Amino acid sequence: MIAICIGHSRKISGRYDGGAYSEYLKISERDFNLKVATKLSAELTRKGIPSKIFDHYAGNGYGYAMADIAEQVKKAQATLAIELHFNSATPSATGHE
Repeated sequence: MIAICIGHSRKISGRYDGGAYSEYLKISERDFNLKVATKLSAELTRKGIPSKIFDHYAGNGYGYAMADIAEQVKKAQATLAIELHFNSATPSATGHE
């Protein structure tokens, strides 16, 4: 089973972190990647590969959220985990992270 994890899915003050926001697409990183995950999961299902989307990480801080998602993936007995992200930068950015 493939775990498809959506980055920036922990709540801060009652709202999802959301991640970067695309002014061009008018959508947050989390919301965009939920759409990608849904399509990816459907394609995996079509090919007979089971998957599950994880779109909520509990915990008050980053470390706790990562421990929570790791436990969720472990309980689901996933053999592979993918976490979806995109980043933002200024037009003058060069290189990579």
